[in-house]
Amino acid sequence: MYTDAGRRQSAGREARNSSGAFINGIHLRTADGGAGSGNLIRDNLFYHNHYDGILLDPGADRNRIFDNEVQTDPNAGIAVGGDNNLMVGNFVWNNKRNLADGGAGNKWLNNTCGTAACW
Repeated sequence: MYTDAGRRQSAGREARNSSGAFINGIHLRTADGGAGSGNLIRDNLFYHNHYDGILLDPGADRNRIFDNEVQTDPNAGIAVGGDNNLMVGNFVWNNKRNLADGGAGNKWLNNTCGTAACW
């Protein structure tokens, strides 16, 4: 999945074995007119992608990432480069790095990494 215009909501979808140009389960970006900000990603399953399960580029701000399962990705389960995003209730496990935060003002609440609580 890849957002490129307008605000989007992704709910109840499955993304696996992503390859080629779409190497992440979902990638929110703002370059080239992408709609990386103000999106809702909830109740999805992301697994066995070729890079990250969920990737938010720098500039992908004010997104909500709720109640997703992200697993078995060779890089990060959820990687956030944007600012002021909210990640709540995600189950993230068996990734090289479960969570990565390179932005500012992001909030991580009630997420679970494997059998342990995490950010």
